[in-house]
Amino acid sequence: MYVNIQQATKLTGKSRATITRHIKSGKLSKTDDGIETSELMRVYGELIAPDDTSLSQSTDESTTTREQWLMSHIDALQRQLIDQKAEYVEREKKLFAMLAHQTPEQKEQVTQPEPRQQEASLLWRKLFGRH
Repeated sequence: MYVNIQQATKLTGKSRATITRHIKSGKLSKTDDGIETSELMRVYGELIAPDDTSLSQSTDESTTTREQWLMSHIDALQRQLIDQKAEYVEREKKLFAMLAHQTPEQKEQVTQPEPRQQEASLLWRKLFGRH
């Protein structure tokens, strides 16, 4: 959950000047979205419960929207992963089926040279006396 500097002061009990100084010095990280509450907890420890309900309402709305967006993307990625796994399994089954149905003659054809190559080899041997 991201908060602005004013909300961060309420959560940490620190002054605006302290938080701004820590951001400038690099002790506290701030993004375009604001300051993440986990970052505040890392730097300042346990946070103070906010008295202002508007803080929790505004952050709940943005969190809900962000969570919905993330969940929809996670679902899409999970479906994509399942589809890719299914394609992989199907491809593997086809390859195994092709290997299983190959006859011994077909296997020999792959390893035996073509008849023309054999004839040329015999002619070469006859001409130069190698048997």
